[in-house]
Amino acid sequence: LPGCKYKNIRRDLQRDVEELHNQGVQDVFVFCTRGELSRYRVPSLLEAYERQGLTVQHRPIPDGEAPELEQCCQILDELQRHLEGGRKTLIHCFGGLGRSALIAACLLLQLSVTMTASDAIKLLRELRGRGAIQTVKVRTLLSCLKETKKMTLNTFIHAEIIKTINLMCPAFYLK
Repeated sequence: LPGCKYKNIRRDLQRDVEELHNQGVQDVFVFCTRGELSRYRVPSLLEAYERQGLTVQHRPIPDGEAPELEQCCQILDELQRHLEGGRKTLIHCFGGLGRSALIAACLLLQLSVTMTASDAIKLLRELRGRGAIQTVKVRTLLSCLKETKKMTLNTFIHAEIIKTINLMCPAFYLK
């Protein structure tokens, strides 16, 4: 967490935010609550990002929790738009193992037709360590998301097929 001052962690907020800016980061999705930011002694983190010219998306999710499916889908759609727009985007919570790892895994599921929830968890654990994607609730959300996205995709494909059939067979032919 940029600027964090907690237990034996002593980071410099201004230096951390400048480094993100220097690395070309344009957008930041923050999943920490305001209470957490205060607890970790960075209550002005969001404002520091904005002062550095970064676009802040504050989407608080309580530590140890998973977002509701609807909130998760909204975050994923926003993230996908930012990335498809070529924007260098950072996502973070406090430790990078729970909420941000979950959103990263969900994004992998959203962007891939073949990836399973287990594949996404395995990949994130390889990248972030065995502590990533920690709770049953989070793993359940991943599975639900994949099914929801699959149903949405199937509905979309079905609608496109119907639209194509209607174009090929004008209504007056269908009696």
